[in-house]
Amino acid sequence: MRRMTIVLATMLLAVSSYVATFGLWAAADVADRESFVDSALVSFQREGSDDALGELVAGKVIERFPALGLLQGPLSSLFSALITTEAFRPARVDVSEQIHAVVIEGADGPVLIDLADYRDDVLASVQAISPDLADQIPDGAFSTFTIYDAGELPDASGAIGVVTTLGWLSLVLVLGLVGLLVLSQRNASVFLRAIGTGLAVAAAALFLIALVAGRYVGTAAPSDAYAVLGRNLYEVLVSPLRSRAVVIGVIGAVMLAVSWGVRRFSARSSVDQP
Repeated sequence: MRRMTIVLATMLLAVSSYVATFGLWAAADVADRESFVDSALVSFQREGSDDALGELVAGKVIERFPALGLLQGPLSSLFSALITTEAFRPARVDVSEQIHAVVIEGADGPVLIDLADYRDDVLASVQAISPDLADQIPDGAFSTFTIYDAGELPDASGAIGVVTTLGWLSLVLVLGLVGLLVLSQRNASVFLRAIGTGLAVAAAALFLIALVAGRYVGTAAPSDAYAVLGRNLYEVLVSPLRSRAVVIGVIGAVMLAVSWGVRRFSARSSVDQP
């Protein structure tokens, strides 16, 4: 009976540790707007994001001014070079905040990018590369463009709320289970092994879910450019989750090692006693 209780407590500890870690990560790194925006800005600097951003912005300009279609290549290269510079940081921050508002906070509306403030910077760069190209760009080419239409991005606000709430509740359960195992077991190797196993299993599950989810990020994106941006943002956002999993896994491994050492020491002491 006692063995079954330990097994059930260990399984419950593994599940609650997983949910607690996932939920607290979601609260700190996803639900929090400042953290999310910081991650988005980092993702814009990852390999491929500059080209994807340049392609998207150039495509939006050409959608409004089809006559510029022959200039799509030069325009994409131009925006790729400019949009990740410090001058465009306010635009990147604004877009990131809008994405967070729609996806995480449940706001209704499109995600827009306003290029009006960057008209002089863009035209100066175009003029330096090709005066002829600069002459072909109409004044209205630098205004507000829709990056994502209303309803195009998923609304994860409800799921995030549930996950974060479960995370805090699970943390309380984890602490309770650890206390229960420690207080109910006189044999240190038993509760150390139970807690270590629960934490190690939770860490492995976190790594597995992050790996599997990463394979599907961007598969439903409307274009390769959107897919690249989605994958890069995912990798930055999930990095702290992996770090938490490493910490939990190391703690679990240490506890299992100590449990093994305590058991070996106890067995040797029993043999040495007359």
